[in-house]
Amino acid sequence: MVHQYPNKFTFKDCQIMIEAAQPSLTTTTTLGKEIEGYRKADGTWLPNDSLISRKVFHIIHELTECKPEQMELVHIVKYGIGGEYKAHHDFFHVTEDYAAEHIAYGGNRIKSALIYLNDDFEGGATFFPELGVLVKPELGKLVIWDNMTPDGKLDYTSIHAGLPVQSGVKYIAVVFIRENNFEGQK
Repeated sequence: MVHQYPNKFTFKDCQIMIEAAQPSLTTTTTLGKEIEGYRKADGTWLPNDSLISRKVFHIIHELTECKPEQMELVHIVKYGIGGEYKAHHDFFHVTEDYAAEHIAYGGNRIKSALIYLNDDFEGGATFFPELGVLVKPELGKLVIWDNMTPDGKLDYTSIHAGLPVQSGVKYIAVVFIRENNFEGQK
């Protein structure tokens, strides 16, 4: 369920994404989990027509066979010391108030793709507690996992956490893949 692809992106690719994000980073929020300290990070989205976004979509397409049209914008996230994202699912919980509005933009999130943009920090691994999988950050590594089962059910074992950063600054890029073409902001 959790697939790791080391060295899928170059140092230059990662630097381009980090630099492109700098002017527009803002405090991140979390649907349904607006709890102090649940997610401590800054984030922004890259335009889908940029060269680097197109490269990201292409590589994810090659590995998943999901169409770029199903993919949300590339989301860049910056975690400073103590930055983390407590255990969560990337799919939309259909019983939550926010779900219908977000699912209307292309269905639920069937897969997630995470790219580590740097590795010159301590801590910050991605942990899947139900699966017993700890993913070590490595610059350029792409990690892809399923949020739904092949028969279209929510996969609750996809719960994961971005563990706290102990020193340095962690940067990741995340792409969520929808069931259908993504009709949200592009």
